[in-house]
This record gives sequence, C-alpha cells and structure tokens, in this order.
Amino acid sequence: MIAAVFAVLVGSCQLVGSRPSDETVKNAVRMENALANSNMNITYQSKWLLAEFESALQDPRSEWKAKIWSPKADSAFVASERTLSYLEVIKADIAAEGKSVDSTSLNSNKTITQKIFFDKGKGVELFSVIRKYRKELLDVDSNVFKEFEFTLPFDTLLWNQKYSDKQLAQEYFSNLCVAEARALVTKFENDVINSSVLVIRFLRNRGTTTIDTYDDGYVIFAGVNSSYLKPGQDLWFIIGKGAFSTRGNPVAYIDGKKFSLNNQGVVEYKTRVKKEGKFRKKITVKFLKEDGTEESIDKIVEYEVSNCAGIGKME
Repeated sequence: MIAAVFAVLVGSCQLVGSRPSDETVKNAVRMENALANSNMNITYQSKWLLAEFESALQDPRSEWKAKIWSPKADSAFVASERTLSYLEVIKADIAAEGKSVDSTSLNSNKTITQKIFFDKGKGVELFSVIRKYRKELLDVDSNVFKEFEFTLPFDTLLWNQKYSDKQLAQEYFSNLCVAEARALVTKFENDVINSSVLVIRFLRNRGTTTIDTYDDGYVIFAGVNSSYLKPGQDLWFIIGKGAFSTRGNPVAYIDGKKFSLNNQGVVEYKTRVKKEGKFRKKITVKFLKEDGTEESIDKIVEYEVSNCAGIGKME
C-alpha cells in the first residue's frame, strides 16, 4: 500500500523489472545534481555557525554560555558528518558495482540497485543508520528534543516504529534504477544536513547571543532549505545580515516585498510551491553601517520544483 502511494506521488509507476524511461533517468540525474549543490550550500551554514562558537569562546561576555552549548553543537556536527560519510560509501559501492556495466546503461540499471540495497543488505543498514542519527541529534540536549521531535526534515515514517528497517528499504528502493537510487541517497544527505543546521542554529542562538562578528566588512546570508522541491512542498528562506545581528536595523526584501527581522536577527520565510519549473528569488538586505550610512546587498536564490522519482517519497 505504501509503495502504491509513492507511485502516485512521484509519477514513477513502472512495472517491476521494466526498464526506466529516458525521461525518468534524466530527471533523476538532474535531481541528484540539484540536491548535491544544495547540500554544499547548506553545509557552509553549519561551519559558519560553528565558527561563531569559536568567537564566543574568546569573548568574556559569552564565554560561559559558549562553554555549555558549543560541545553540544560539536556533537551534532560530528554525528552529521559520520552519517554523511556512510551515505557517501553507499554511493561508492554503487559506483564500484557499476564498473562492470556499460557506462551508457549504468544509470538505468536496476540489477545493481537490487544487489546493493537488498542482496548486500545496504537498504536495511541505511535506515538503521539514519534512525540512529536522528536519535543522536535529538539526544544532544533536552531542549533540542522538545523543539525538533516532530519537525526535523525526515519523512515521518522514519521515526514511526510501526515500520521496520526492512520494510522501509523495500518501500523506498524496490524497483529503482541506479540514477533514482543515487538521487534518493542524496536526498537523505540533504535531510541530514538540513537537520544538522536546524539543531546547530538552535544551539548557537543559546550560546552566542552577545557576539559582534562583522565590524568593517559586511555580508548577507540567504539560505534555502532545498534547491529541489515537489509541488505542494514548502520553500523556506532564512535571511540575515552579518552574524544574524539586529544591529543597524536590517530589513530584508524578497522580490521587493519587505520583511522585518525577528528578535534573533533573521527572517524566516516559508511559501508553498505549486508550479513545476526553475525559479529565482531576489533577496535584498538593507542596513545601517557603524558610520551611519546605509548599505544594500543583493543575493539571488535559485530553486527547482519538479515531480521526480525518489524525492518526497513518503511526504
């Protein structure tokens, strides 16, 4: 039944054992590339937030708080990196198996997916690792658990104990070609990275509240939860100036519409995407510098909306 729901959601509906269409393979490859780019951008956010803890540890005004929360953030990041390394090994296993296959037909090959995720048991192992990671992240601190127990960006079935790891492997990876399987693994990487950023930002807001990171130079940050979405999913922007500071009375504009920053120095903007296609949003942040002059910085955020096999599988 779950597999049937998935087929309707992603429009895959392939017969068992059938060769995937060229369009299916093309969409999966494009989806993997889009997610990989998104993952690189989001990973930068984690490293940036951790760097702020380093500054906080050197500041007498925030040192005592940073000593409490910085180790928790480090634990979240280490768990994330370990899980991402495991997922990259899965991709390497797929590549190794593919060496004996004609490169022109590798992406459409289903035998390799069957061998990796079922014959070698990597499907069951993968879901065990992801569930362990989610638990590690929530156990970093009781406040993290309360805040994110039901809001981390994983499919809800991953924390529903009704389904075993074996059942999840069957529902997610059964009858997928190599291109779809790689894209799905990359989607799991995206979930891991997004979860890490959410938790580390939450901890950062508790442990570095007095930091002034930028003095003479200024940057703006415009982060998006994913650059690849399905119709009906939420597009989520997080925008800030400098170290997410409210100094200088910063104001953000998204495609010309004005948004005020909250008391944590960020704009959190969410909109439900509907139409398929590639889109761009212009982000502008205006603020006053220490000398009283106004600064305005623009940033373009790109994202894609498409129904494609492997993404949003159980959402």
